[in-house]
Amino acid sequence: MKVMTSPAEFKILDDQEQRQELLELGLELLELIKDEGIETVVWLDRAARPFSWLTEELWAQHFPELPLPQFVYLNIGGEKNLRQRYMPDVGITDNNGNFYQQFVGVYDDEEKVELFEARVRCDKDAQNQLRMELGPEADSLFVDRKVLVVDHMEFEGVSRMYTEIIIDETYSPESVAYFEFGQECGGMPTGLDNPVPDPSFIAKETSDSTEVDNVRTLRLELRQLVLSQQVRIQ
Repeated sequence: MKVMTSPAEFKILDDQEQRQELLELGLELLELIKDEGIETVVWLDRAARPFSWLTEELWAQHFPELPLPQFVYLNIGGEKNLRQRYMPDVGITDNNGNFYQQFVGVYDDEEKVELFEARVRCDKDAQNQLRMELGPEADSLFVDRKVLVVDHMEFEGVSRMYTEIIIDETYSPESVAYFEFGQECGGMPTGLDNPVPDPSFIAKETSDSTEVDNVRTLRLELRQLVLSQQVRIQ
């Protein structure tokens, strides 16, 4: 589906191709949510958060009579060092005795992927932490629900696997699907701090006034982008 946008002044979304890609993928995501009856959408902080704002704008325009699915933001990123945490023993040793970790997520062999899954499912501390941080109300968002995980991009797939597994093991949803926006749609302000390491499942909002202003501008531009589109979902 090709989406054309009207001319407008954009400061953050100043790339026409990026704006068109955002709209096309946003509409694709909207159709997926509606067609599959998705009840809870999990946005992987930090990079996926702006896509949730786009989705809110698109949903309000296309499906104003329908309730927006529940949104949950989970801080699952490379700073958690999931490979080192769950796969520290997987790699090779060179002729000089140097050990190199090699686990690369969904692109690795089936046995390593199964081992990663088993270790995450056995990590009751992480599951208890997830329950504690999200609170008791999270049961109503996940248990027996159709869940969709939305990410900025899948690089090695470790964050994706971890999120799908820990949600499944902790809450037993009906299903967990996945959607990514892709590399072309990155680089937007999120309004969140980026400490390393950051073990929390809940990302913290930034106190940086410039970042806050950029987020305000971005949200206005996303609204303008949605209003400028020339197609509608039937």
